[in-house]
Amino acid sequence: MHAVLEDNVPKVKETLLSGASPQAVTVFGNSAITRGAELGHEKSLEVCLDHAKWQEGLKHNQLALAMLLAAHQQKFGSLKALLRYDAKAPCRYIDVEFANPAFNNTTNLNDKLPSVLHTSMPDFGMTELHLLAAENNVPEGQKLLEQHPDMLNAPCFVFMTPAHIAAQEGSLEFLRWLLTMGADLSATNLIDETPLDTAKRHGYAAHALLQRAGAPSARDLEQRRCKTRYDSII
Repeated sequence: MHAVLEDNVPKVKETLLSGASPQAVTVFGNSAITRGAELGHEKSLEVCLDHAKWQEGLKHNQLALAMLLAAHQQKFGSLKALLRYDAKAPCRYIDVEFANPAFNNTTNLNDKLPSVLHTSMPDFGMTELHLLAAENNVPEGQKLLEQHPDMLNAPCFVFMTPAHIAAQEGSLEFLRWLLTMGADLSATNLIDETPLDTAKRHGYAAHALLQRAGAPSARDLEQRRCKTRYDSII
C-alpha cells in the first residue's frame, strides 16, 4: 500500500474501506502492517492494525514479523503500537513461518525481539541498576547510585526503569529503597505500564507496597491528563 509508505493516514483509511487487506503479502513478503512497522509510520500502522483486528483478525505471523522488523530498525513507537494488540507476543518461544525469505523461513522470536516481560537482556539498554533491581541487591545498588545518580530513573530501550524491574521481579527491599530515593513511579514502559501496573500483572506483593506509596497506574495518569485538558477548556 503506497499510502502506508507515504504515511498518508486519510488515504490508508480510504484504501482499507475500498476492500484492501492490510495483511495481504506482496511478492517481496511485505504487507502494509509489516512495512508500516519497519518504517516507523505509527499512525498508519495503528489504522491497519485496527482494521485487521476487527475485520479479519490479526495473523500472528504478521504481528511477529512486524515486531521483528520494528525491533531491528529500533522503531520503538511501532513496537509500542504492536504491543497494544498482543503484549505477550515477544515472549512466545515459538517458531514463526515468515513469507519473507530474508528471515530463512523460521526465526525464534526470543532470539530477536526485546522482551518487556523478562529482565535478562542487558544488551537492550539495561543499566547495572536494572540488574541489581532484578537481584534485589540493595547494598550494591546504594554504592552504584552514589556514583551514578542519573541511573535512578534511567529507562532501558523498552522504557523499563529500575522501579519497573524491581516491581516485576518482586524485589521488595530494593523497591522500598528506590521509593526512599525518590524513584519516578509515573514512568511508563513500552506497553504503557507504570511500576504499579507491572507489579499487578506479575502478582507480586510489590503491588500492595506501591499502592500504599500512592503509586499511580497508567489509567490514573490518563484520567489526570483528561481532567487537565477539561479544566483548561472550562
